[in-house]
Amino acid sequence: MSQPGRTHFGYTSVAEDEKAARVAGVFHSVAQRYDLMNDLMSLGLHRVWKSFPVNQADLRPGMGVLDVAGGTADLARA
Repeated sequence: MSQPGRTHFGYTSVAEDEKAARVAGVFHSVAQRYDLMNDLMSLGLHRVWKSFPVNQADLRPGMGVLDVAGGTADLARA
């Protein structure tokens, strides 16, 4: 259980107002290599997973799309 004013960040307890900066730090440390990391961890399968919803959507010119929680926005670009 967390102490008042503290929350979990991985296996440590941090001040609640410090967590957002720590999360941003982790994101910025991997952002440049995010797609490469996904390629390595999934052996490239994540690209197939991403193409599936794009193909299922059957989008045509003029149609609108909302990409929610898109990460690198590659689904929106596709």
